[in-house]
Amino acid sequence: MARDLGVSPSSKSPPRLGDYRGLKSAIKLSLRDVDSNALSMTQMKKISIHFFGIQRLATKTDSIDMPITETTSVSDVLEYILKRYPDIPLNKKAVLVTVNQEMASFETRLKENDVVLFIPFVGGG
Repeated sequence: MARDLGVSPSSKSPPRLGDYRGLKSAIKLSLRDVDSNALSMTQMKKISIHFFGIQRLATKTDSIDMPITETTSVSDVLEYILKRYPDIPLNKKAVLVTVNQEMASFETRLKENDVVLFIPFVGGG
């Protein structure tokens, strides 16, 4: 963000004290921009992924948070988990997906604070 500070680079004479009058406010604005960028990084949108049973054993945790964008889908979450925990037994064809306790597809778009679960199919009789 460029600002006119009243200093002319083509000036042959040394700058006078008055030439720097806008410098202080420009520095303050720049620092405020840095602070707001740092703050926005800590306020990233995220979802929660919960683990049960064998998934919990593989991840050694109940849940993790994942940062998301406007286009993040359940399929992206599965990819994220498999990269982070390559030994986790998750197969796209052998799990039921829920988002906020409702069945969902792998194409479902996620919103901030959604809770995602991958529930393995259970067989038996």
